[in-house]
Amino acid sequence: MLKKLVVQFYLTKFKSVTIILVLMILSGCNLGAQSQSNHLIKSLNDYSFKLYKQLASQNKNLFFSPLSTYLALSMANEGAKGETKKEFENILHLNRNSKNKDFINIIRGLNPSGDSSFIISNAVWVLRKFPIENRYKNVIRSNYSAQVFSIDFSKKDSAATEINNWVLKSTKGLIRNIIGPNNIDNHTKIVITSSVYFDGKWKQEFDKSQTKKGEFYSVGNDTTLTDFMKKTEYLNYCENHQLQFVCIPYKGHKESLCIILPSAKQSMDSIENQLSFRFLDSLLRHMKYETVKMSIPKFKLETSYYLKKPLNNLGLQLAFTKKANFTGISNEGELLINNIAHKAFIDVNEEKTKAAATSVVSMIAGSKAPSKEKAKIFIANHPFIFMILNTKTKRIIFIGRFVNPD
Repeated sequence: MLKKLVVQFYLTKFKSVTIILVLMILSGCNLGAQSQSNHLIKSLNDYSFKLYKQLASQNKNLFFSPLSTYLALSMANEGAKGETKKEFENILHLNRNSKNKDFINIIRGLNPSGDSSFIISNAVWVLRKFPIENRYKNVIRSNYSAQVFSIDFSKKDSAATEINNWVLKSTKGLIRNIIGPNNIDNHTKIVITSSVYFDGKWKQEFDKSQTKKGEFYSVGNDTTLTDFMKKTEYLNYCENHQLQFVCIPYKGHKESLCIILPSAKQSMDSIENQLSFRFLDSLLRHMKYETVKMSIPKFKLETSYYLKKPLNNLGLQLAFTKKANFTGISNEGELLINNIAHKAFIDVNEEKTKAAATSVVSMIAGSKAPSKEKAKIFIANHPFIFMILNTKTKRIIFIGRFVNPD
């Protein structure tokens, strides 16, 4: 008799929420640690750019949270074994020396003590009396700081309400009704939730009175009238014959909104084809403080994706078949992924940036004095790539491209 196990991951002012729905078919800091953490960030960014290329579609805006989906898949990887685990390790760019406890450093790095504007919260909701492996429980608790709750999934409405209230609280009211009673059935055994909350105000706000209408040139030189925010600021900046690159910092955070603006004669495709950890690392290393006179669009994006095919293309295949091995979660039977959905939202305005992302995986069987040099002119009036990242660790939290104000 087939039974089902549902496991959900929720990662989400920046808010990021990732959800993984997992349906189970049942039949009968030392130097080395620092090095591993650095490797984990490189792995995250390599994964980010590869998924970006899979999702990029000509003439369309793009926005998602690679951190959200990466952490969700990593938590699934904690219960994977055999060839299934190898595929997770390949797609997540992990090696055998990558210790899962390195995620502690990732989470702690994103959760500065006492900082209420950047919070990661994790929880595991387990059907009462349903046995899961102690090792998996311990790893989730110690490596992801997750709480473990007992819940009665047979009461679908109250179970959905309980989880939604937790998500609502952990995202400070930004994510509502992430799960409905229809997402829970009599075979639901586990729900894993992970939320990321971030509310980033600019270190130096844009003056709203300076926001003016201007033309944005989309692919094919189609123009759209849109609001452009303007300011002059002393920022980390670099440029070459292909592009301009600038990072706009958030107040009280190590995170910045970084924009890659192709030169007028350079196509987006040629820049996107180069995206990699090494490419980003080179841009960050060549930055220096410059006075930048900028004009960037004020925009909101809402996106949604199904990630099964992109992840298949990247090499995660067994996990979607009956050959999947997730016995590290429970020895009661097999786990296989049915599909993965991801939704994201970002609002860039004069005061701050708000961002959110939701993924669903269904599984079956220091400022310096301003420079006196001439200001660099940065006018983002044509398609560009943008990232919200920690410029010190180079960790990408959100990534996207803006190609069309519509």
